[in-house]
Amino acid sequence: MALTESLVRTPVMNVIVGNPWPYQLLLTIPTYFAFFSLSAAICYFIPRIRSYILVALLAAGFYILTKTITSDFLTPFIARVTQPNPNTAPISYRPEILIPAYITYFEPTVAAFIVFYLIKDQFSSFKPLTQGFILAGLIFALHAGLYSIVQVIFSQGNIFYRLFYYGQFLWEYLILAILTVYSFYWLRHFRFSHGLNSIQADRKHEHV
Repeated sequence: MALTESLVRTPVMNVIVGNPWPYQLLLTIPTYFAFFSLSAAICYFIPRIRSYILVALLAAGFYILTKTITSDFLTPFIARVTQPNPNTAPISYRPEILIPAYITYFEPTVAAFIVFYLIKDQFSSFKPLTQGFILAGLIFALHAGLYSIVQVIFSQGNIFYRLFYYGQFLWEYLILAILTVYSFYWLRHFRFSHGLNSIQADRKHEHV
């Protein structure tokens, strides 16, 4: 959920741009339940079923079913709370919108670090840049990156416009993934250099 920016960032930003918080809270609950059911289904079926395609289909079914049931259950409650104003003017990129948007991007950043920490040993034989592309591919998949690529290829207009308009989030996720991977290597190098300097300093002290 954090990688898809929906654990905290999406509901917070929706409230900031004008959704009443009780309405947004009720609207967010089905998403939480759906992601939990998806995760639970994957964890339950992976050790029991050898076909990843079948596991994916079952997990997707649990996701859709749980979200549908929860949404239907909450619909009467959602109808009772204050609704968003449909006549609200389009949101402009004002500082009071942009600053929270930048700050809340901390969520997918932390999630990318956690995910890479969990999978880095499986890709230790690859170069850091390749690992960055692998992590970027995972994030692309979660964000329907294939659809953005189709838009870039088949939409009309200048190729540079298409690359940076329809593909803007793909660039964002690619940079996030690569910087995440290299951050681990920079931190490891810093810790190694710091530890080496400490050992050398201790030896000099012992010699004196």
